[in-house]
Amino acid sequence: MLHPRKLQIILVAGDLIALLLFIFIGQTDHETLSPGNPLGGILLTGAPFVAAWLVIGFIYGAFRADVLAPRVMLTRTVTAWLIALPIGIVLYALMLGRAVIVLGFMLAAFSFGGLFVLVWRMAFVFIARWRGITTAK
Repeated sequence: MLHPRKLQIILVAGDLIALLLFIFIGQTDHETLSPGNPLGGILLTGAPFVAAWLVIGFIYGAFRADVLAPRVMLTRTVTAWLIALPIGIVLYALMLGRAVIVLGFMLAAFSFGGLFVLVWRMAFVFIARWRGITTAK
């Protein structure tokens, strides 16, 4: 049995890894990874997205114990992502002092960033179910 607080910690940690991995791959692919401080650059870029994801995820129940049901996990993750990502993009643009957000960046972040989070979360749900892990009430 998994305590709900431990479930939240696992989900938050996994989400952070998934989002930061997405950013790392994007920066590597676009050759924008900071050579002097790659981790700092990834964390700085990721901060607005992570902040928006965590706030919206908690508001929309993406970290509650009942997300171990696949349909609930899918629904809450997608709903929270569709709300959190535009907020993260706006925060990122404000952080950079930009008035324009590149459409390609938005589409990639929506699709691939969301895919990273969703794949990790669904894998976690299926492994937890396979191992018979439930949450304590």
